[in-house]
Amino acid sequence: MVLANPIGVIQEFAHPPWGILSRELIGTFGPGPVLASLTRIRGAVNVDAYGLAWSVSTAPAGAGRRVRAVTTYEDQFLQIAVLYTELLGNTFFGEVQNVQIDGQYFMWQQPTPTAVDIWIFPNFSVTLYWLVSL
Repeated sequence: MVLANPIGVIQEFAHPPWGILSRELIGTFGPGPVLASLTRIRGAVNVDAYGLAWSVSTAPAGAGRRVRAVTTYEDQFLQIAVLYTELLGNTFFGEVQNVQIDGQYFMWQQPTPTAVDIWIFPNFSVTLYWLVSL
């Protein structure tokens, strides 16, 4: 028997379908500036989640908030930097996301990061959530 579209183990777990994800509250950070390193440790895995979601709790007057189909801000209010550790123990940021759109979901490209560093722009408060599977 030959499978028409074989799926590797890493592909299967790296990006689950949106429909089986749920948000797990991390907390509200701010008002900024805030710099934090986030982990969700489960066994040998430092970040047992597929990504982050966020919601702006408070924004300063004059933040350039525009409400259309999505709410955007004139400037970035959040930076997400996904930290990985390679085989020899060196760490590096595999992905950096600068955020201006409220209420989005972000899944990292590679599974099991070492940590997720976040920076919140001055005078913003942002609620963060892990994206986890059912």
